[in-house]
Amino acid sequence: MKGPEQQLVFPLKAIPEDGLEIKVDLPREWLTNIPEYSDDRGTHIEGLIRAGGKLTREGDNFRLQGEVSADLVTSCCRCGEDMHYPLAGKFEIVLIHGREEVSGEERELLAEELSESYFEGEELDLNPYFQEEIALQSPLQPLCRRDCSGLCPMCGQNLNNGKCGCRQDEGDSRLAALKNLKIDH
Repeated sequence: MKGPEQQLVFPLKAIPEDGLEIKVDLPREWLTNIPEYSDDRGTHIEGLIRAGGKLTREGDNFRLQGEVSADLVTSCCRCGEDMHYPLAGKFEIVLIHGREEVSGEERELLAEELSESYFEGEELDLNPYFQEEIALQSPLQPLCRRDCSGLCPMCGQNLNNGKCGCRQDEGDSRLAALKNLKIDH
């Protein structure tokens, strides 16, 4: 039986002229090379990762129209509570067979070059493109809800569960001495 990463590796000769439909369910271990999704960080995928799309030939090159979805379990960036975040994304990339020509000069990338990637060899490994889309769809600052109140800076109580009784107008005690500072103009 193939390992999960092998489900998205295709010999070029096995890709028909009219293209190839892709539909695979991958275990969360498929993302083990991405440190953000290891269980020891508190963020992980629950259930299977669904990856699919259409791979079509364009001469010696290929076009991948892909989509990926998964259920991300992470912590709210304000209150720290565990939450589920549905990941879903679509992408399109042109895969160019051959080595990218690199010149020593700096140049600006054209818009169409942002959706191109080069590959060599007689196999096409689609794993990095689907993994990248998972990373791009992951929230930078996940919120359990839009109006999350976060934690009290004084006592640490989750303010979504009710007020804590701390005086919020006191400010940072380390700056209390500045209240008495008089500035002459």
